[in-house]
Amino acid sequence: TLALRRWLAFYRSNYVPVGKLVGRYYDENGAPTEALRQAEAAIEEGLRLKAESDQRKQQFPPCNSEWSSAVGSRFWAWWPLGVNSFSVCSGFLRLPCNYLSLYSLQGFSHFGNCHLN
Repeated sequence: TLALRRWLAFYRSNYVPVGKLVGRYYDENGAPTEALRQAEAAIEEGLRLKAESDQRKQQFPPCNSEWSSAVGSRFWAWWPLGVNSFSVCSGFLRLPCNYLSLYSLQGFSHFGNCHLN
């Protein structure tokens, strides 16, 4: 839906409107149809989800990764407190002890030597 919005912005900036096509999105009077309202709602929801995702990336920067036959997999991310190493086990991101407040979030677990109390 966001790709459709980008296309629409391009189209509006490069072409002169000459009318509205009667059909799925506009009726014979040029009024928006329910399909157009649904498409616009889907675009707004896509924008909301993207903003939420961008905010989450600020809070939890994406991980970097590398693999070598000598070491195997290694994951790390740049966090506000500096570079921290992470390990991934059974689909969970494991965080150093100084991020105990994040453990309540789905998908996070702790290193075995952390004390949660």
